[in-house]
Amino acid sequence: MITQRYFERDGDRILFRIAVDETAVFDILTSDPELALCRDLLRGSLASDIDTVRIGTFGPFDVALSLDRDGQSVALFIDGPNVGSAFRGNQSAGAYLTRKGMLDALADAEDVAVRK
Repeated sequence: MITQRYFERDGDRILFRIAVDETAVFDILTSDPELALCRDLLRGSLASDIDTVRIGTFGPFDVALSLDRDGQSVALFIDGPNVGSAFRGNQSAGAYLTRKGMLDALADAEDVAVRK
């Protein structure tokens, strides 16, 4: 559950800060087009085969928003560095959120876009 959310604008860049259950914090550098794409995904406005979009970055790493198969949950994941062939996959960090909670947070971003 998203318990806090905050948007700060610097030109075309937006810092999207969210706290999840008061225990995990994400600071995502994003933009209006990326946030609009995320809203479209969560509203079901994209092609049915698209279930993951980039929401922004955390340092040099992409942050992805994925719609879960149940349609009610989303995953927010930082795609971390490749750890080489000794391990399966790459490092990552993330959280699972409700679709409604993420849509509500992104609705706040629409207000920030209007004020730019």
